[in-house]
Amino acid sequence: EIASRYFKTGFIPLVIGAPFLNRFVVFGNLFARVGEDTFRLDRHPTMSKHPVTPMNESDLRRHLGLQTERKVQLMDLFALEGEYGKVDEYFDQLTTTEGDFVLFDTLTRDHMMVVGELLLEKNIGDTQFLVGASGMNHAMAFCLQQRGLITPPQIPKSIGAAQHMVVITGSCAPGTATQVGYMKQRGHEAFKIDTGALVNQESSGSEVENCVSRALHAIERGSTPVLYAALGPDDPSIGETEQAAARLNVRAGELIAERQGQMAFEIANKVPHLRVGIAGGDTSGYVSRALGIYALEAKCPIAPGAPLCVAHSRNPQFDGMEITLKGGQNGNEKFFEYVLRGQVHD
Repeated sequence: EIASRYFKTGFIPLVIGAPFLNRFVVFGNLFARVGEDTFRLDRHPTMSKHPVTPMNESDLRRHLGLQTERKVQLMDLFALEGEYGKVDEYFDQLTTTEGDFVLFDTLTRDHMMVVGELLLEKNIGDTQFLVGASGMNHAMAFCLQQRGLITPPQIPKSIGAAQHMVVITGSCAPGTATQVGYMKQRGHEAFKIDTGALVNQESSGSEVENCVSRALHAIERGSTPVLYAALGPDDPSIGETEQAAARLNVRAGELIAERQGQMAFEIANKVPHLRVGIAGGDTSGYVSRALGIYALEAKCPIAPGAPLCVAHSRNPQFDGMEITLKGGQNGNEKFFEYVLRGQVHD
């Protein structure tokens, strides 16, 4: 709503799905795959009980409808398939009212390509406001490549191992728990953060100091320290921390992520040439803020949706730092090992 005041447009496309990341929109409902199983988001083992943003509605028209008074139209699977002329005609019927959102189903890569073609065809040279995740970028870039307007980038196979690295995770996703476990198996030192202490103002400072100290000593020993808030959605510390936060009348998720941002700042401030791996959306945001990051430049595509990047920071100490910021469910169990090696996962 805020952005639309500045980017005037006839309609506002919503491309939320990203099949290459196992995120699908079908008849307006968002689904995500975990291992071999695909879940509607309100029944997803992680997102349905996310500690900060629990998803209790999978229909994106209803979910997003709580955040806007604009109408959310749907371009569903039936409308996207078949002869392009009919697809184009149906799209024109949906966009007769200025300012409406148009949500696109995205079950397959072919659907993404149709969306990309539609949006390029409907571009009349004025500003076109687009709302979406990486699926939007994927669709537009592919179609621009097909038209010969841009060329595919050269993808490095490896950029070399890190001199030093730290992993900080606030994610409760099962995938992140597996990744932490794998790092422990590889001989790296994993430290459980006392999240109950972090939500208490009287003890948060000492817990941050404790985590930073343990991480720095691990780096001195040649290890890659992993500071983690929880091991999966069923970690008992999640409920215990929520109860502690409720007694103190504070928001646990935000406080934990903010304190993890402080940890990242203190560690990176003391260790030159540090490569940083972050898991969890809230943690990624607060770490970026703490490090003064205003832009990221992709350097090495470690895993889909989670590249290793070069950070551009207002703080000269962190400008040029190598960092990956990933959602809890991205990457396989060896993800952080690949980040440490600077190696593309095939």
